[in-house]
Amino acid sequence: MEVDQDEGLTAGRKVTLISAPAGFGKTTLVTCWLAQRQKKAAWISLDKDDNNLRQFLSYFVAAVQSIYPHACEDILYLARTPKLPTLSTLVSRLSNELDIIDQPFILAIDDYHMIDVQSPVNELLQLLLDHPPIPLHLVIITRRDPALSLVALRAGGQVNELRMHDLRFNKAEARAMLQGAAEFTA
Repeated sequence: MEVDQDEGLTAGRKVTLISAPAGFGKTTLVTCWLAQRQKKAAWISLDKDDNNLRQFLSYFVAAVQSIYPHACEDILYLARTPKLPTLSTLVSRLSNELDIIDQPFILAIDDYHMIDVQSPVNELLQLLLDHPPIPLHLVIITRRDPALSLVALRAGGQVNELRMHDLRFNKAEARAMLQGAAEFTA
């Protein structure tokens, strides 16, 4: 699959969903694409323990701060308080802090299938995507569709989707890859 370097996976939308079973090269595709981009990018790799909203927020902020060191300091403080504020307060604060960033950036979230359907992380991202911060483009890499309102995102023209059929090589692409691999090992 060839990806246009200028638009590429973002295609002018606020979220890109890459959903396919294991072994289809989702992570490799995004890693290679980000390496060719001029936009700043951050990365989060999830595991089953990241269903905890406080932990997810900490990782989210740490990823953003890896490219904008002073960003989202208020939300990080809120994530560390003994009692988390309401989800709507957290999303509002997070969105406002992300909107302050003056350059567009990409945040890739890998292994999103590790987030349980009932996790508050889904609601946090859904609320964030309902009114997305201007500089943020979210890339969600997963083995199954996330518990987000994809129908609403599609209807609003906000989601670019890559699926198993998009990632599958045709015969010519497979032949070229195998020939390249054979030349590399020779």
